[in-house]
Amino acid sequence: MKALVHRMDLSARLHKGLGSTYLSQYLEMQKKSLEKILAGGSYIASTFYMPSELFKLLDIEVIYIERLTGFTAANQLLTNIQFYRSLNNLPECGCSYQIAFDSLLSNKHIPWPSEIIALNYACDDGWIYGSYASAKYSVPFHFVEVNRDTQALAVDLKDLYNKLRSKYIEKNSIEKIVEISNSTMAVKEEIDALRLENPGIINSMDAFRIFTLYNDLGDLQTFDILNDLKNKIHEGLQSYQKPSGAKILWLGVIPLYHNRIITDLEERYVCRVVYEDLFDFTNRYLSVDGFFNDLASRIESSVFFSLQNRLDAIQRYNKTIEIDGIIHFSQRNCKFLPSMVPILRREMEKANIPFVEVSGDVIESQYFNIEGFWNVMDVFFEGIYGGRKLVY
Repeated sequence: MKALVHRMDLSARLHKGLGSTYLSQYLEMQKKSLEKILAGGSYIASTFYMPSELFKLLDIEVIYIERLTGFTAANQLLTNIQFYRSLNNLPECGCSYQIAFDSLLSNKHIPWPSEIIALNYACDDGWIYGSYASAKYSVPFHFVEVNRDTQALAVDLKDLYNKLRSKYIEKNSIEKIVEISNSTMAVKEEIDALRLENPGIINSMDAFRIFTLYNDLGDLQTFDILNDLKNKIHEGLQSYQKPSGAKILWLGVIPLYHNRIITDLEERYVCRVVYEDLFDFTNRYLSVDGFFNDLASRIESSVFFSLQNRLDAIQRYNKTIEIDGIIHFSQRNCKFLPSMVPILRREMEKANIPFVEVSGDVIESQYFNIEGFWNVMDVFFEGIYGGRKLVY
């Protein structure tokens, strides 16, 4: 992990020099947290959608499993995950994010966590892995069930918080965290409005780089990062021009070992990826009196919580942007996003919006064929541009 910290430091300094200070601040924030853990500080390992505001009440670092393995994969620092999977008799159908995280623990690249917390949203793999890792590393495991009952989920979140605060020092009040979270959400809401009104105003790769800020809500640094991004967008409005080519909505993830895939796509097909659903936080505000209920409600209002939520979000994007095509990247073995594709495809056909699915694994490069991807994109964009053969 020292190599990852070093890469984060180099990248932060590079982005600062290029003027992308929001990316620099984001990387610095993640680096400092990792440094504390590597120096011997205790931490909680959690699956992605666990509300960060709950953790911000306590004096404890948190590693979001998918975020750490994403950083590590993007920097090509992971060992052979397929070999590790076979060696440890882990299921072939298991999520590569969690198997990669287990390889980091097992090989002692990071210390073992003091607790493991998992939701069964977005899929069951998180809590299945949590149970497995709890037994393997002899650490407590907390499971929070998300079952379309807002009140029951709120009670579970509150119960979890009470368990954690019996072990860790309370650092912030609910009033303070609510204030920070809502201030941050107001900035994010303004960013979303600016992006929808001015398609392509920011580089979508930047959105992919920092969408995991969803799990930093309640932190003042997150407010600063998003506020800086908002200011950059306002600066960009002075020279903004609408995209001349096709406006593309990208759904799902991107292969982390092909960091230029969006840039290459835009250059190759004279198009612009103007929005992506991973950066959609649903802009749900919190209240002091209804803190845990509001956290539960935000989970259930997420773009990814249900197929209907996702369809509604796509319609909202299209109403403002008038999308020319949709690319859906489906993670291999994911039990969540790919299952939505048949109905998404059918609904987009009804709306006369070209739709294509590509599949692969964002962690394991051997499961993504880049040549096959470009072949599929050739056909897709020929359809968008009226069947004209494209010249690159």
